[in-house]
Amino acid sequence: MAKPPSNSALATYISRMKGGAPPERIAPSPWVVVRTWVVVLGAVGLLSMPHYYFHWAWANDLFIVTAFGSSIVLLFGAPRAAFSQPRNVILGHAIGAICGVAAFKLLGDHQVIACAIALATTVIGMQLAHALHPPSGATALFAVIGGPAVTGLGFWFVVMPILVGMSLLVLLAVLINNAFKTPSHHYPVHWW
Repeated sequence: MAKPPSNSALATYISRMKGGAPPERIAPSPWVVVRTWVVVLGAVGLLSMPHYYFHWAWANDLFIVTAFGSSIVLLFGAPRAAFSQPRNVILGHAIGAICGVAAFKLLGDHQVIACAIALATTVIGMQLAHALHPPSGATALFAVIGGPAVTGLGFWFVVMPILVGMSLLVLLAVLINNAFKTPSHHYPVHWW
């Protein structure tokens, strides 16, 4: 008696969910851990200094956008990763900001739809530009739900704080990551 045909498409689909063997995880040296902690602390301090220390009028609370935190994690914790390279960081955030501002301007009264369109368009834009940077999704959402202080900036949000802030972070990553001998933290792998 013949076996009933198996649903090979379903079996193939489910087999993709198994994943592979976990990668070998090598613990970083205590020196690298401490150095990374100090560097991140310094980067955030430098980025927030214009507003919180010098009280410069142009450097409002927005100079540290929520997405900057996850970009800092990539720039100083995984500087050799493809997502961390300058093109991905700067262009990815610019795409996210443009998509977020445009979505708010078109659909601001419908925040849920504006968020969905901003995020979906950001992902497609980054894929087409070969500039995928996951924190940029948060930039797109922040442009929609950041409140009047953010939405009132309109497309200036793309320039300040996004492009200025990301350019400063990339510059800090270049200067700081290359100051140490650890090759795993030399940055960038490529510029553009």
